Amino acid sequence: MQDFSRIYGAILLIVGTSIGAGMLGLPITTGLNGFLPSISVFLICGTLMLWSAFLMVEVICVFKENTNLISMAKQTIGEKSTIFVWIVFLGLFYSLLAAYLSASGNLFLDVFDIIFSNHNLNNIAPMLIIFMCSPFLLFGIKYIDSMNQVTFSILVLSYLLLILLLFKHIDIGYLQTMRGGFFMNSLSITILSFAFHPILPTISEYLKYNIKDISATIIVGSAIIFIIYVLWEMMLLGVVPIVGDVSISKAYVNETTFSALLFPILDSKWISIAMWIFSFFSILTSFIGVSQASIDFFIDGLRLQKNMRGIFQATLLTYLPPILFSYRFKQSFVIILDYAGVFLILLSGILPIIMAYIIRYRMNRRLTYLLLSNKYVLSIGFFIYSNIIVFIIAKNLGYINIVT
Repeated sequence: MQDFSRIYGAILLIVGTSIGAGMLGLPITTGLNGFLPSISVFLICGTLMLWSAFLMVEVICVFKENTNLISMAKQTIGEKSTIFVWIVFLGLFYSLLAAYLSASGNLFLDVFDIIFSNHNLNNIAPMLIIFMCSPFLLFGIKYIDSMNQVTFSILVLSYLLLILLLFKHIDIGYLQTMRGGFFMNSLSITILSFAFHPILPTISEYLKYNIKDISATIIVGSAIIFIIYVLWEMMLLGVVPIVGDVSISKAYVNETTFSALLFPILDSKWISIAMWIFSFFSILTSFIGVSQASIDFFIDGLRLQKNMRGIFQATLLTYLPPILFSYRFKQSFVIILDYAGVFLILLSGILPIIMAYIIRYRMNRRLTYLLLSNKYVLSIGFFIYSNIIVFIIAKNLGYINIVT
């Protein structure tokens, strides 16, 4: 059994990586269904992502040291698969990091507007989160673990404060409202909100490839994520109606964040402050996890040395494109995050299925959880993930219209 502090740190990395900018928009898309249908979406997506996480851990523990997605794909699917992994990885993480840079920059600008009556800090604001995280990233996982525990603690406290502040405003009638026809529409962002898979190679190395300990961390981490989302959904959907002049459906059409939606309904300074703190630290914890996964990916894929120079080079490759992108396309992130769901499903859903199948049925390697990697189970999972991808692409190309 691992040192408890390592288990605890790994769980926080899983939860912190999942809870990010997606959580801030989660009630907007899932809320169109109503509270109870939203919980069913959480259960389905959470279970699906937990299953594919087990598959990825199985693959990681077969190859162990110095493995990342590039190496695992190359050793299972073949040399040509690395091109696919590179494209999907870059599409996913550059879009996520660009979204986090933009969202955190807007939060910093809100503070600047209060402190400084006149300022010209628009270009600096998105960079501040990088200045905060880079020193920890350069010195490795132990320092990232320590930083993540601090940021996650603040996130939890602000979350609990929001729950307490919003509880008295809940309208049970809002929670009982249900609407049909929006189930598929909410799958992309919900899957994205349960995603921690790219950090699993880092966590597996941190826990010394003990599959039982790793499995325990992802089960506990997934359960915590689910509980956090259920309470979050209950608080917000209990305060804001699905339809009306100020409502979830209006916010969906206008691409409004839920934090902005609360302000005209609840005129409270404390709720505004708590929402700002929660919004920032939810982005920061996810930013840390995504950044670390990206750096490890570049080190593995480009065969960089895992020293200060190699980590610095990987950090530049991680941040430079999202910085340029966030400055060039400031208003495109809602659509980009939807497509990020496609990249995520390919990377964290389809890829582990294919690798697990090849390891078990072509390489004849024995895996720990035989039922989860049964060929029929793998086929069903592949079919579900593929259909979700088709729906997301069809919706964004205009072949499917979501009427609110």
